[in-house]
Amino acid sequence: MSMKNHWKFTTVVDVQRFWQSVRSVPWRTEGRKHFHEERYSLGLYLLALAEHELLTYPLRIEQGESPDFMLTWPSGELTGLEVTRATEQWLQRSITLSEKEYRRREAQAAASGGKPEPICVPLSQGGWVGEDPEREWCSLIGRAIEQKIAKLAGFRPASRHDFLISDDTPLPAVDRRKVLAAISPWAHRLTQKAPALGRISVIISLDILFDLGGTSQIFPYIDWSNPKLGSSKSLRAFSERVEDAGRIAVKRAVGRNSGMQRSVYFEHGKNKIVKLTPDGRRFEVRLRKDGEKVLRELPHG
Repeated sequence: MSMKNHWKFTTVVDVQRFWQSVRSVPWRTEGRKHFHEERYSLGLYLLALAEHELLTYPLRIEQGESPDFMLTWPSGELTGLEVTRATEQWLQRSITLSEKEYRRREAQAAASGGKPEPICVPLSQGGWVGEDPEREWCSLIGRAIEQKIAKLAGFRPASRHDFLISDDTPLPAVDRRKVLAAISPWAHRLTQKAPALGRISVIISLDILFDLGGTSQIFPYIDWSNPKLGSSKSLRAFSERVEDAGRIAVKRAVGRNSGMQRSVYFEHGKNKIVKLTPDGRRFEVRLRKDGEKVLRELPHG
């Protein structure tokens, strides 16, 4: 782990700088460690809370184990934040193997002057019907939460322990409002039964489903209703967020592709992004005001 595993935040600017420093996570084949993913999740979570004025300063955070982070608030209150991932092991194994294979193809292509063939990890053989993705999503998120609750007794002492779940489920895009409405009553009952458990939040793409068992809010990474484009600096920041959201939306929709990201470009037009993949396919990504991403493949020509 990096020597620096504690931070102090005094303003929202500190939080924004932290997010900028942790948002680029190394590839699995290039030295990615678990703490990289934990800091990425922490940075995105803090950014959402800071921009919705849910943080108080100075805030001190230390990274450790069980829970992953300890937060010391201005009042002296100490809370824990445990970060975990909702996924399937077969998916993680497939992504790791496909990334290694893509690196091999990349090296071969470089030697011959060609382009590497992309690799996709199919998420389903039969597909999904109706609200199947939403039901399966709630099941996988719930399982990840329950696995962590079983370990709460061994966590370091704190006034409460919040959970932050990273959505890495092998599913197509789900309706955020539907899954939030479906899982919130269950999460509320859970927090009532486990006094040590605080807020449960989920990272889905770059958005935050905040406090499932409490206020139950969606914090979108891009606020289309209030984009704040009054200066060149704010315009650049907005553009960066559009690129971030579009990259992740296309990556998931195309099929967990492990090789396309490095040779693509984005064209911006209001709430539209067009992505070109190395095999010549073009995808339009529309980011709606409710945070949903809608993707369709564009015709050739």
